[in-house]
Amino acid sequence: MPVSFVKYFIEESISYGKDDAKTAGFNAFYPDDYAGYGVFPAADSFATREAIIGVADYSFYAVIVYLLIIFCIPPLLKEYEIPPWRPKYLIAAWNFMLAVFSIVGSSICVPNYIWLLLNAGWHNAICVDRSGWVGYNGIYAFAFIVSKNFDLVDTMWLVAGQRNIIFLHWYHHASVVLYCLQTATSMAAITSLHGIMNYFVHSLMYTYYFFSQLKHDCPVFSYLYPYRSILTILQTLQMFIGFGAIIYVYILGDECPASHSETINYGMIVYSSYALLFVKFFVDNYIRKKKSKKQKSKRR
Repeated sequence: MPVSFVKYFIEESISYGKDDAKTAGFNAFYPDDYAGYGVFPAADSFATREAIIGVADYSFYAVIVYLLIIFCIPPLLKEYEIPPWRPKYLIAAWNFMLAVFSIVGSSICVPNYIWLLLNAGWHNAICVDRSGWVGYNGIYAFAFIVSKNFDLVDTMWLVAGQRNIIFLHWYHHASVVLYCLQTATSMAAITSLHGIMNYFVHSLMYTYYFFSQLKHDCPVFSYLYPYRSILTILQTLQMFIGFGAIIYVYILGDECPASHSETINYGMIVYSSYALLFVKFFVDNYIRKKKSKKQKSKRR
């Protein structure tokens, strides 16, 4: 993705106030009491804008390197008999960082989106409104896109620990980065819903992962573990809602002016595949395993 787009994004999205956003065609629905959409006023500048110039360029290459690592490194580790490296406290710290990031993003973006749904309605939220790319919402939207690159590190811990990496894991991580790049180029209204759901689910997921690394040091995990299936249910529900929203936008077509054909087509592919894969994961891990355990107990 060219650096020029990132400059365009910053200039067109982050620096807009209420009137500028509307005249620029963002079709944003703003509370009258604020200069910008949501609980914060629109930002006139973003101090770290230079730091994120070119992020989009590196994301594509990050995915290529990511795939090369997960397919090429594990065989080498086995061939040279390198022992697994599983630094639980370092992994815990990493998950804690991502959990805090997701909690902050969720606490800002979720209330804003609820306000939008209540005041503008479902149709306007996913078909017309682009306020998720404006002001402080735009900052958190861009932070979300950047964070997907850091999510790739999750798999690196599995590689270093020589653990099994299932298809759902690496496919989901790699395709999300590419989908985020596509959504950033289009600024489609529906992508705000996808990002906000992901913020919320990840705030719970990474919190769970944090405590899972401290299961021998902290009693909290023993209370969370019996409810781990709820995380998978929420992830699966996220995919079905996301896919349903995409179908809604696809059917309405021209009635959704703030949509983008490439984003919708790519979204249909990835979200339908996510939904099917997460359903399979849930069945394999929480239904079939229970049945097999019951059968084993009966044999005894």
